[in-house]
Amino acid sequence: SADTIKVGQYTTATLILEGGTTMTGGTLVLGGKQSVGIVDVETGGATLDGVTITTAATADGIEVGQTSVVMLLLDDGTSMTGGTLALGASGGSGNHQHIGVVDVEGKTGATLNGVTVTAFAAADTLEVGQNSASTLVFEDGSAMNGGTLALGAAGGSKNNPHVGTVDVEGKDTLDDVAVV
Repeated sequence: SADTIKVGQYTTATLILEGGTTMTGGTLVLGGKQSVGIVDVETGGATLDGVTITTAATADGIEVGQTSVVMLLLDDGTSMTGGTLALGASGGSGNHQHIGVVDVEGKTGATLNGVTVTAFAAADTLEVGQNSASTLVFEDGSAMNGGTLALGAAGGSKNNPHVGTVDVEGKDTLDDVAVV
């Protein structure tokens, strides 16, 4: 699809996705030459289904769970090139945790191309194949710093196995990540 949402092309801007917002197909363009574009996923979560995400710089990206406990679902071949995927944040406690989870599902999964994933704490998780057989492709210098990488899940069936795969293409890094 040629449909595009642009965030922060000319001035620094943040698009908040919450309440179960779903974007299907199209392109999400973050940042510009002298500005920063951020997508902030909060209460109620969001789904990016078959979306192509591009960033202008490392400062551009997607934040998940900066002020709440929330999940972002990436499926059907969603891809992100460049920028940062930030999971969780400091400052949460008790009933007001700040935990970010990204769940990769579907036959064609998702691709992170040159993306830096930063996780504030072990509870901040990048999940692959929790509800289906799915693959996350890490390529062109992608890195995950901290948090948990959860592959597959108990349950499932012969026709719907819950299997998670990470396909590493290029020189990519996992640093201080718990793989479970």
